[in-house]
Amino acid sequence: MKKNRVLSGSGIAVFFALSAGASCQAAPTVPTSKAPILAIEPVTIGKTVTVAADGSGDYKTVQEAVNAAPNKSATLYVIRIKAGKYEDNIIVPKNKTNIVFEGDGADKTIISWNRSVYDPKPEGADGFNPGVFVAGNDFRASNLTIENAAGDRGQALALRVDGDRARFENCHILGWQDTLMANNGRQYFKDCTIAGRVDFIYGSGTTVFENCELHSKNGGYVTAASTPQERPYGFVFLNCKLTADAEPWIDPTTGQPKGAKGALALLGRPWRPYASVTYINCEMGPHIRPEGWSNWGRAENEKTARYAEYRTKTLEGELLDISKRAPWSKQLTTEEAAQYTIANILGGTGSDKPFGKKSTIVLRPAAPIVAPVGSFPAQNVTIFGPDAALENHGANIGYWTDTETSFEWKSNLPLGVYSVSLNYSLDPAQAGSEIEVAVGGKKLKFTPSATGGWGTYKTVEVGEVEVKQLDVPITVSALSQKGNFILNLREVVLSKK
Repeated sequence: MKKNRVLSGSGIAVFFALSAGASCQAAPTVPTSKAPILAIEPVTIGKTVTVAADGSGDYKTVQEAVNAAPNKSATLYVIRIKAGKYEDNIIVPKNKTNIVFEGDGADKTIISWNRSVYDPKPEGADGFNPGVFVAGNDFRASNLTIENAAGDRGQALALRVDGDRARFENCHILGWQDTLMANNGRQYFKDCTIAGRVDFIYGSGTTVFENCELHSKNGGYVTAASTPQERPYGFVFLNCKLTADAEPWIDPTTGQPKGAKGALALLGRPWRPYASVTYINCEMGPHIRPEGWSNWGRAENEKTARYAEYRTKTLEGELLDISKRAPWSKQLTTEEAAQYTIANILGGTGSDKPFGKKSTIVLRPAAPIVAPVGSFPAQNVTIFGPDAALENHGANIGYWTDTETSFEWKSNLPLGVYSVSLNYSLDPAQAGSEIEVAVGGKKLKFTPSATGGWGTYKTVEVGEVEVKQLDVPITVSALSQKGNFILNLREVVLSKK
């Protein structure tokens, strides 16, 4: 284990560590008047300004507000963007760090651009001519729309992100070709809608999309990753939904339909040979072609591209028939999928601050695990809150350090009386935290003693419960925290008396 580092936000200390082969997640947040913006460092709000097109704010354009931000700021510079349509080309330079765009809602605050790579570029603009170009690190955006309304006119980016540790929440990112360029650094998108047709998510970034909707406009390609060979992760989609237009898209520049009704799309094609794209627990509409993936007309890409899925489902939640998937793509095992945690994908150590967040990741095996009735292993758990993850190929839940974290199993136990036990390991230096185990309405409190070390597991009875109804949830949570760790939990065991 590496030495712990204390991260704080809003006066709340959160402890977490990273070690080889293990992972953890943390979620200090910065409060704002809208939805919380994810934060991972001891960062505070330095200044808040308002942009309003009608002149009622501090600035009339977003770019003016960005230009006024301090260089290399160590505190958040929050730009509140009032409802309205801002037809701006916006550049967040590399020396503008910790910039926050906060809108009044994705349907109310709209940043719009209508130029492609073939149109004149504003002075200082990126060569791809995006509507918004983020080069500064630790950028955040929430509750707004970023769109490129140029239509089918070649590459027409709505958003390019090159800065590291960028976060987007409750945003709509809309376009046609090359809508979003997630590039160079690490990015995290949560509860966002991203729409387009051709390669509408592309670039070399290491990027997590969680609970997002990926909306295809009449066929095309969802992704065109250019992941460098040395990066283990490229684009990772967790619990996302892939949808499509029922009717051909109407190009706003001509008023004419584009594409054909019922056009099919592919999950990705490799812009560069080692493209890495993974879909985990995602729902996909019938617009996705059965083969799933394209080699971009180069058979040699099939030897290098890293395309994978885990438990792909239909929009109705049923497991999808993936028997016709491209044979050079991969279906992950449960153990492999368990490694796709936020901390593993986006984490870092030392001067490269860990990229943490609150998250719920549910991993279930492709086939039911045969286990005795009353046995609830770690790999079947749903994790809520920060700072916990499945480790050792799903064998245990580890690095649980926060009282906001809890775990839940779904039971299907016969009615009756059960003794409740935990199988866990705990280092002597970390003993003393109080645990709560709840089975239905019965709550059992337990202070686990040390087991002799992190690799030494033992099973300890914590109490007795009576199961009076079917499908009773079983939850484990922390009531107190002593030191930096609570325990590594392998299993909850209910033994019928």
